[in-house]
Amino acid sequence: MSESTTFTSLTATERLQAVLRGEKIDNSLISLWKHFPLQDRSHSAFVERTIEFQEQLNLDFIKLSYNGLYGVEDWGTAIEWPTDAFNVAKVVDYPIKSVKDWNTLNTLPLDIGALKRELDYTKEIVAKYQGKVPVIATIFSPLTIAWKLCGVELLEHLKANSDDLHRVLAIITNTTTNFAKELIKIGVDGFFFASQLADFDKTSWERYESFGKRYDLIILNEINNKTWFNILHIHGLSPMFNELKDYPVHAINWHDRTSNISLKDARALTDKILIGGIDENGVLANGTDADLSAHFKDALDQVGDNKIIFGPGCVVPLSIPEEKLILARKIVEKLEVN
Repeated sequence: MSESTTFTSLTATERLQAVLRGEKIDNSLISLWKHFPLQDRSHSAFVERTIEFQEQLNLDFIKLSYNGLYGVEDWGTAIEWPTDAFNVAKVVDYPIKSVKDWNTLNTLPLDIGALKRELDYTKEIVAKYQGKVPVIATIFSPLTIAWKLCGVELLEHLKANSDDLHRVLAIITNTTTNFAKELIKIGVDGFFFASQLADFDKTSWERYESFGKRYDLIILNEINNKTWFNILHIHGLSPMFNELKDYPVHAINWHDRTSNISLKDARALTDKILIGGIDENGVLANGTDADLSAHFKDALDQVGDNKIIFGPGCVVPLSIPEEKLILARKIVEKLEVN
C-alpha cells in the first residue's frame, strides 16, 4: 500500500484495517448508528432496514443496532414496545426488586428467545457484508445488564456488596460470553462492548472495579484474540475513561462532545482509535452544513492524527432525518486527514 491510499480504492474493511496499522488514507472514517424500533424484533424487517441504512450511508463499519433490551427480555422483564418510529422500547417493571431476587436468575439458552433472534439477524448481515464492511455486534457489560434488570435500585445493591450480586454477575457474564462465542462463529468482525455504569455520576471506581471491571475483562479477554476490531463504549457524562483506557479493545467511544473528557484529553491518555467527534443531540441535529464541517474539522484538530472514526457519543436520535446523516457522511468524505 502506498503512503496515502485513495478512499474510493478500498473497501470499508480495508480502510479500517489500514488505520489500525497506522497507515494514512486520504479521507476520514465514519460510522453512525440508530435504533430501528419498528423493525428490531422482526427478522426480515430488521435485516432489510439494516441493509438499507448501510447502502444509503456507506458507513465504515456496521454497528448492529439490536433491540436495546434484548439482553434482559428473557429474564422476565416487563417491556412496553413502541408503536411508532420515534420511540424505543422501555422497561415498565423490573424483575429484580431486592438483593435476594438475584437468586432467581440462571444462564440463558441461545436456541430460543431474544438471543436466538439476534443471532439469526446477524447471520444474514454477516453473509452479505463479510470481507467488505466490518460487522460489529453490540453486547452489554454484565453490570449494564444488571442495571437493565433492576434500575436505579442497583446502586443500593452495589453498596450492600452482596454475594448474591456477584453470583448473578457471574451468570450474566456466562450468558454474554456464550452469546459472544456464537457471534464469533457466525463471523462478526468485532464487538461494541457498552458499559452504562462506568460513570462517576453513578458509582465509585472502587465499586466499579469490584462489580464491573472483573466481569468485563472475562468477556473482553475471551473475544480479544478472536476478533480484530472491538470497541469499548463508556456511557455517561463523567466517564471512567482513564480507569478503562487499557481494556483490551482497539477503539473507545464515549460522549466526547458533552462529557468531561474531550478528544484532546483522550488522545493524551491513549493511542487507541477514538470514535466520536459528533454531538448527536446538538450540531448533528440542528447545525448547518458549515456548522458540521467546522465541527468535524475541530475533532480532527483535537486528535492530531488519523486514528479517529467519526461517530456519535451514543445512538443517533430518532428525530434526525436520515438525509442529515447522508449529508454528514458526504462532508466527512471531503475532509483531509491529519
